[in-house]
Amino acid sequence: MIGSWSKVEGVFYRFADMLAIPDNVIQHFKKLMETCYDMTAEDIDITKFEGQMIFEKAMLVHDKKDEVVPYSDALKIIEAWDKAVLLSAEGYGHYRIIKNPDVVKHVVDFITT
Repeated sequence: MIGSWSKVEGVFYRFADMLAIPDNVIQHFKKLMETCYDMTAEDIDITKFEGQMIFEKAMLVHDKKDEVVPYSDALKIIEAWDKAVLLSAEGYGHYRIIKNPDVVKHVVDFITT
């Protein structure tokens, strides 16, 4: 997981802030999502889903200075998931982190071992 969020509700509000989307539009979108998934936005929290995952291990890759998804979201997931490891980077942000050759090497090593 690269630059992953922990709660979907936080995604709504960060996205709205970035694009200056009015709150009534976000509330409408939340209601649509809740109808489609039969869950409230507040309940869609990755930290609660570890037991439902189909994989045996997980690696989170997150930049400490990510301005799109806070690094604290990765820390929440790591704290909740016993079989997850965190690969932290710095200076690449949310979008360029996967272009870092060291990050790519660590991810490949993780997947192949």
